[in-house]
Amino acid sequence: MPISAYLKSVRSKVGSELLLMPAVGAVIHNDEGQMLIVYTTDEMWGTPGGGVDPGEQPADAVVREVFEEVGLTVVPERVLSTHLHHVAYPNGDSVDYTVTVFRCHALDDELTAHDGEVVRWEWVDPDEAVRRGLVIDPTVLRPNYDGPTTFRMSFPS
Repeated sequence: MPISAYLKSVRSKVGSELLLMPAVGAVIHNDEGQMLIVYTTDEMWGTPGGGVDPGEQPADAVVREVFEEVGLTVVPERVLSTHLHHVAYPNGDSVDYTVTVFRCHALDDELTAHDGEVVRWEWVDPDEAVRRGLVIDPTVLRPNYDGPTTFRMSFPS
């Protein structure tokens, strides 16, 4: 993902040490019940989303990130889950993202890559998204999921 000025500044001070970063993801369904997944330059499948900027609310971040990545204007409807996602980048940088996943309603349907981060996208059945390695609780990926917000946490041994 493109590095923000804030993250670039932090990295200049701490190098590749582990960082804790807030992030967001968007679960967006089409009329057929399929969900949008994106394949990024990091060679990973995921939901549209990314980092939360300093002072930015997560709901605002998910709207911004979806537009930057695929050109859709979305309205966040609810928080589906939150989880920790560790990424070790090829350059040695290490990040633990605390990801807040929103179900979003798209106000338009024309997909356009804007920021160069997304290589391609597909509309897939939620089970296929899980097979491709999405780290979101599969329960919340269903189009009509109306259960509680899920979260994963681990405790030190």
